[in-house]
Amino acid sequence: MKYAITHDCIECSSCIPQCPVGAIKVVKGQHLIDPLLCNGCEGYTDEPLCASVCPVGSSIPLQSKKGRYRKHKRPTLSLELFLNGKNNSFASAIVVWETCNLLAQRQSLPWQTDENEVLFYERQVKQGKGILRFWIGDSRDQGGDIQPLKQSEAERAIANLDIRAACLHLIYAACATGCDQSWKNEFVISDRQIEQYLGLDKRKDLSKLDKLSLINDLSLQACSIIASIRWPRQGRVPEFVTEQEPIWHMVAIHQHFETDDLGCKHLTGLTFRIKAGSWAKHFLNQKDHLQHTAFYQY
Repeated sequence: MKYAITHDCIECSSCIPQCPVGAIKVVKGQHLIDPLLCNGCEGYTDEPLCASVCPVGSSIPLQSKKGRYRKHKRPTLSLELFLNGKNNSFASAIVVWETCNLLAQRQSLPWQTDENEVLFYERQVKQGKGILRFWIGDSRDQGGDIQPLKQSEAERAIANLDIRAACLHLIYAACATGCDQSWKNEFVISDRQIEQYLGLDKRKDLSKLDKLSLINDLSLQACSIIASIRWPRQGRVPEFVTEQEPIWHMVAIHQHFETDDLGCKHLTGLTFRIKAGSWAKHFLNQKDHLQHTAFYQY
């Protein structure tokens, strides 16, 4: 069971170091429990540690919010997809397709292990003159460098990949085509858009928090794939190499809360800021494509 903090909290912070999953945060001087991280200390202790150490009993089980959610001002979104109701252009470079292949086929691919026991998948291109190499990392480390996982961790992460992460990856690829220099500039997408694009708005069996948790997990899975590229000269496009880097950088996740009468904060929405990796500079570069020094594949 997830927990929340009421307005009885005296901001003593005694609960913060006790949380085994780092779910307790201080936002604008107030303590709150991130419902996307909190698991009620399941697997750690029999009783939630935040509740056991709170001197005023302000940590209580999170109850489902009753009534409608109010509309709050959110960050400006980059664009809406499928404006014609049918289709939308998207980045269609081989890097995008192979990432989609990886997210969809998962354990079926011929994964290999290097000398450091790190799992990777490799695809040769241009009759073996070039190589695409992929790894899986932990994208929960926002803003930092995502490192490839060791074999046992990588195998678990691959087994847990949801096929809908492949769909969301292609949605990112569509957003990237509407973003000028997407390897430099972020695009912004909300949980409401993702909910609609993936058809989750029709899932009446899921609560608001269930949907937000699922969308958060899928968004991070789509950002967990790391790649390096060695591409041979092709026409006037020179040879290029990119180092290990995520296909999609999860720059930031903004959480939107609504407070009930007890002071408990309920998660009402998510906004994701995402940037394409450096692959887009070579495969989704309209300006350099006109000079025949890069590709623009969409």
